[in-house]
Amino acid sequence: MTELWNSDDCAAWFRCTQRQFVERIAPQVGFPARHHYPTITGRSRPVWSASEVREWTAKNLQSA
Repeated sequence: MTELWNSDDCAAWFRCTQRQFVERIAPQVGFPARHHYPTITGRSRPVWSASEVREWTAKNLQSA
């Protein structure tokens, strides 16, 4: 089973706020595509594959 992360999970991974994740990290070229799954209310929520986010992070780490 694929582990899915919402924007709060991704923000925690990057140690930033949810807003910083959504505005600065997720839009970067090459960042894993978001997927949507339905909720009880019928609205969809964006989620990302945790393994894809980890892989992207490993490839894009920069030394300070």
